Amino acid sequence: MHKIREILVGPTTRAIDERLDAFRKQIDTANQKSQQETRTRLEHQQVKNGAAVEQAQRTFESKLDELRKQTGASSERIFKAQVETREWIEREMESMFSEMSLRVASESGAPIDASRPDDDFDVVLDQPKRT
Repeated sequence: MHKIREILVGPTTRAIDERLDAFRKQIDTANQKSQQETRTRLEHQQVKNGAAVEQAQRTFESKLDELRKQTGASSERIFKAQVETREWIEREMESMFSEMSLRVASESGAPIDASRPDDDFDVVLDQPKRT
């Protein structure tokens, strides 16, 4: 029976097996090609993403440097403004104290020694009393 079956369906079975093997090879080849294309696309996408990340990082660092420069410039302006304000306050205080000294001296009737323009005015209290 085996021989009869081999004679009747043997060539057909072998042809089917050969066709199946050819299909398997085509499927394997297509599968490998598809996997390779997918790998290539992923690698290309990773390169693009890497380039985009690098560009974003360069942009971020550039903006950070710009902010650092602006912060430095702002700090300098604030420091200069503080120095100018401190100097203005000192001048105003000195002017106020000079005014007060003059007023106190004039109210007490004591003469004012203004012979030294670089120094503060002194109140001279050791003048002889008028009778």
